[in-house]
Amino acid sequence: MRGTEWRLVAAMAIVVVGGGAIPAAAQLNPSEKFSLVQIVDGDTIAITGSRPNRRGREIFGKQVKWGTQWTPGANNSTTLSVGRDFQINGIPVPAGKYSVWMVPRPDDQWSLVLNPNAELFHGAHPDSAADQLHFPVTARTIDPVETLTWSIDDIRGWRSTVRMRWADKSVEFGLKLDANVVLAVDPAVARILVGEYLMEKTEDPNQVPAERIVVWAEGDLLAWKFAGAEADAWADETTWVLVPRGADTFKWGMVYEGELVSLMDFAVIELVTAPGKAPRLEFREMPSDKLWFAVDRKP
Repeated sequence: MRGTEWRLVAAMAIVVVGGGAIPAAAQLNPSEKFSLVQIVDGDTIAITGSRPNRRGREIFGKQVKWGTQWTPGANNSTTLSVGRDFQINGIPVPAGKYSVWMVPRPDDQWSLVLNPNAELFHGAHPDSAADQLHFPVTARTIDPVETLTWSIDDIRGWRSTVRMRWADKSVEFGLKLDANVVLAVDPAVARILVGEYLMEKTEDPNQVPAERIVVWAEGDLLAWKFAGAEADAWADETTWVLVPRGADTFKWGMVYEGELVSLMDFAVIELVTAPGKAPRLEFREMPSDKLWFAVDRKP
């Protein structure tokens, strides 16, 4: 082949290769990045990292050695960021961002480790760091999962369950944000409030169709519920609580299985007293402060 022909072939090859080149930013990664964000009571719980795939490998005991700290992810360490002081399985943890590590063991009695240094390479194995926080966790054997998966489930009030699943193992732990409200009602106020109240009828079509409400003490909490044959199922079957908001004002809270799971943002409850008169409770819409309905203590 003559020189001019070689130069022509080379130029054509450059055009073909150059035209088919894939930008670096578009290249596939065997462990793609992820970000899991959950808002609870206005604060953020975030788990970020990369998700490795099993690809037919034996993971625990081989790829991930028994008894060695391992970040449940790939590339850089997986991180947990929480915007408020919290607890893991009842153990207090300061708000902040942590790298997440686990120590797997063949008897399924693993350790969860949080390291305040969130910027670590996945192979760092910071076993000896004095400021690490350690938590005992139990692994379960499950049907194999191809891609490492984190989830935040079972959200109830300030509580949630965090799960990590990969290959044939699942590990979970409870994460509870510190409460930012006081639930206890002053005993002197509680004595005034406990009892039955008759619903004051209005022409408002949005009024709860109930005949009365009943207020009772549960420890240092004040629980209440709608009552009467007219009450809708959602009202009749739900237990609520009076959550102190001020001297004579309460937030409207929902309780499920003994735990506060919700604070309503559409209403407040005000205690109205006068000499010689029984207490009166006024339910007011927020933020307009419009009177929604009222109840007066049963004679």
